Amino acid sequence: MKLRFTRNGRSHARELVVSLRRNDAVSSRCLRWLLSSTHKNFLPFRYEHGRRAGSTMLFYDVTGLTSLKSFVRRTKLTVEGITRMLVSLAEALTFCVNGGNRFATMVFDPAYVFVGATCELHFVFVPIAESCIDKPGSPLVLLEMLGDAERLRFCSPNAAELSRHLSDFVLGEDGVFSLNSLRAFLRSSCKVEVSASGEAGAARRSTRQLLRVSTGERFEVGEGTTLRVGRSSACEVCVLGETGVSRNHACVCCERGDVYVWDVGSKNGTTYDGRKLTPNTRVRLCPGDTFYVDAVEFEIL
Repeated sequence: MKLRFTRNGRSHARELVVSLRRNDAVSSRCLRWLLSSTHKNFLPFRYEHGRRAGSTMLFYDVTGLTSLKSFVRRTKLTVEGITRMLVSLAEALTFCVNGGNRFATMVFDPAYVFVGATCELHFVFVPIAESCIDKPGSPLVLLEMLGDAERLRFCSPNAAELSRHLSDFVLGEDGVFSLNSLRAFLRSSCKVEVSASGEAGAARRSTRQLLRVSTGERFEVGEGTTLRVGRSSACEVCVLGETGVSRNHACVCCERGDVYVWDVGSKNGTTYDGRKLTPNTRVRLCPGDTFYVDAVEFEIL
C-alpha cells in the first residue's frame, strides 16, 4: 500500500490517503468492526472502492494533528507527555486485540502516527486481510523513537530519565513486542494502570511494609523498588550493631504487588521457613511471613 497527504477539495480537511495494491484485499469483517466500534485513538476515515482494479483508497482525516516524527523534532517532551503517548498506544492496542485483530493492521511509522493537543497518539488502522500483510508492523518502532534520549529534547531530567527507562524496556523486549510487558512498564515506571479492557487509571500504590520485629522500625516497600538490608550505611535497611549481619546481606523488592526476598551471598545467610535461602534466588513472601537476616527477624506487613 502507498501513503500520501492531500487536501480535500470540498471540506478543505487535511487527509492521509492510503492506496491499496491489487493484492491488498479489504477485510469486510475489519471494516465493519472499525466503522461500528469507533475508538478515540483511531483516525476517522472514508472508504472509496474505485471502478478500476487496484484503485481502492482510504482517506483518513488528520486535520489539526501533527505527525509524531515532526512533533518530537520540534517539541520538548515532558513526563506527562511521554506517559500520555504510551497510554494511548496501550489503549489502542488493547482495543485492537479485543476486536480480534493483529497489530500488523495498524501503521506504526512515526511519519504516519499523529499527536493530538494533549499528546495522545492517533493511529491509522488499515482494514485489510491478514493474509495480505507482507511485513507485520511493531509498536517497538514508536517506542524506540521515544526511548532515544540522545536525539530528543526534554523539559526536565525526569522526562529524560523516563525516556532512558523506555530504551531499556525496548532492549529487553529483544525485538518481540508484548502488550502485557508495556502494561507492566506503565505500571512500574509511569504509575498508570491500563486494564485488559483498555481503561487507564492511576496504578494502585503498594501498601507493603517491612517490619524489624525487635525494634518496631518499618520500611515501605514501594512498587518497583528494592531495599538492601545490611550493616552498611548505604543500605536502605541499615542493621547496626549486629556483627552476624554482613555489610550487604539481603534484598527485598516489590513487583506487581508481590514481595520477594533473596540473600546476596552473605556470610551467615538469610533464613525463611526454617531453611537458609540459596544465594541470589528470590522467594516470594506473603503478608505475615517472617524471615531472618542472620538472627534479626523481619516481617512483611
